[in-house]
Amino acid sequence: MNEIEEVFFHALYDELFEPQDRDYEFVVEEGYIEVNHSPSKYNNIIDSVVPQAPIEIYFADFLIKAPWYPMYYLPDYIVEIDGHEAHKTKQQRHDDYERERFLMKKGYKVIRFTGSEVYVDARRCASETIKIITSGARRIIDNHEEYRRDYLEYISACIFNRKSKKEIMDFMKNLIGK
Repeated sequence: MNEIEEVFFHALYDELFEPQDRDYEFVVEEGYIEVNHSPSKYNNIIDSVVPQAPIEIYFADFLIKAPWYPMYYLPDYIVEIDGHEAHKTKQQRHDDYERERFLMKKGYKVIRFTGSEVYVDARRCASETIKIITSGARRIIDNHEEYRRDYLEYISACIFNRKSKKEIMDFMKNLIGK
């Protein structure tokens, strides 16, 4: 981890945990942030934060893993911090865009900051990262709850009205778009 990434990493840690719940020694020793099964208020949407995470042929500056839920899918996020020197030529920018498309095809959501943004206000960048992740998770969870409610209401109505198995299957196909 370079110096600016380390600044972001600590700012993100501070955003995830209340002061009384922070253990910097553990984070420095382990090299990642474990959020799941912790006192963090974000433990239901963030599992862990892994710096310099290998993803096939690339290394992500930060991989923010979502917990696994059997009922719905929360995406994992990649945070990239673009330093001026490594991102100033046309070829370097081309490589960045290619890499970002690769990560998106793998199902990751990518959040980018310039090194200057992090240098000037790492706390704001960390806070914005958390807001992006929580708003995305909230939308997924709300949509899932609405879908589940519609599904249960329809199945209940079908049972009450003695709908045929074919009618129920047709509804389910329409509901999931197949």
